[in-house]
Amino acid sequence: MEIKVGRSLIRPDFVLVKRGKYYAVIDAKDKASLEPKDIDQILFYGSKTKARIGIIYIANDTKVPQTLRDYADSKGITIRKSVWRKA
Repeated sequence: MEIKVGRSLIRPDFVLVKRGKYYAVIDAKDKASLEPKDIDQILFYGSKTKARIGIIYIANDTKVPQTLRDYADSKGITIRKSVWRKA
């Protein structure tokens, strides 16, 4: 999905719209380990759309260091594990 915001073109995986306004931006990551840039990316999407909620869905086996979880929590970003590749 591409969203034009001012002069910027952003590409979150999903957006939720409520009453005509962006409510949540959602990104899905399929990688071995989540990185700070992944959190920063969803923060960027949220700042451009003024969405109130940011969520990152990750594969079940994706590693998330506690420091990164703490960083996401401090910024109001939710990290959710999916059933993708669940053993």
